[in-house]
Amino acid sequence: MKKILALVLVLLLTLSLLTACGGGGKKSDKVVIGAAFTGVDLGFWGAVWSGVEDAVNDKGVEVIQLVAEGDANKQNDQIRSLIAQKVDAIIIAPVDGSVVVSAVKEAQAAGIPVVMVNRPLQSDEVVAEMSVLSDNYTMAYDQLVWLAEKARTEGRTYNILLLIGGLSDENAVLRREGHYKAIDENSDVLKLIVDVPTDWKSELALQGVQNSMQAYDNIDCIVTPADGFVVPIQSALEQINRWVLVGQPGHVTICSFDGDSRAMALYDSGHITCTAVQDAYGQGVKSVNYAIDLVNGKTFSDKIDLDPGIQLSYENFEELKPTLWGWAVYLDVKDQ
Repeated sequence: MKKILALVLVLLLTLSLLTACGGGGKKSDKVVIGAAFTGVDLGFWGAVWSGVEDAVNDKGVEVIQLVAEGDANKQNDQIRSLIAQKVDAIIIAPVDGSVVVSAVKEAQAAGIPVVMVNRPLQSDEVVAEMSVLSDNYTMAYDQLVWLAEKARTEGRTYNILLLIGGLSDENAVLRREGHYKAIDENSDVLKLIVDVPTDWKSELALQGVQNSMQAYDNIDCIVTPADGFVVPIQSALEQINRWVLVGQPGHVTICSFDGDSRAMALYDSGHITCTAVQDAYGQGVKSVNYAIDLVNGKTFSDKIDLDPGIQLSYENFEELKPTLWGWAVYLDVKDQ
């Protein structure tokens, strides 16, 4: 009897220890992916998030969404929260690729793989298990090569005002370098008149365009690293009666980047010439697929998947617009 009682006590103790050990873990038996996003508005990040949502639903996994609203320190805290919740993998759309490095280190130390989406880690010592990125350099380069070919066909030269994004964002750095390279290689038809740092601030873009258009009367092309700057560009050009349609006297050629609803509206109205469009939705889908692969033990020797994007112009807009993430957003806004 004593032996039976002892065995029962040992069994109960074992069960209690197993319960205690499992009590701090995640509550779901499904794969749980944490998603730490800088934002999930209706623009680019909203399209990335739509891809994430559809992919997790398709794959039958769960996702925990945390949004930093542009606050890099808040995002670090949110990533640490996901680590504490013992998610299986974390997808990060970073506010700042350098600030988030410390939190990524903590995730990796906890055995949680990290997938960066659209913006890379900016670190020489830490590498994410996978990064799904736009090929910003090539997209920017190809865009202005197209413009150079157009210039030769027309027998003209474009005198360029180049806006530059925030240089703490590697995307902005690569876009700048791609633009510079194309201008340098096609200097017979592309002339850089002035470049304007913006730190991704619309007010700096507005001031830069205003001052440049006043200082240089030969500027006839504005290259912007993001569609978000088309609003201050329009405002500045309206003030000097240069906001006119493609092909009309005084028109300033605008080459943009991203492919959001603002660019779509300007194609629809006839004001914009070319845009390098990112596959936002596809990047969201890919980030989930890579996260699941990593959870299942797969590793990748090439840790970067580059999205080649789409070169859009007024010439192919009608054909390609149904495939563009910003077109659907534009239609929704237009119909309201």
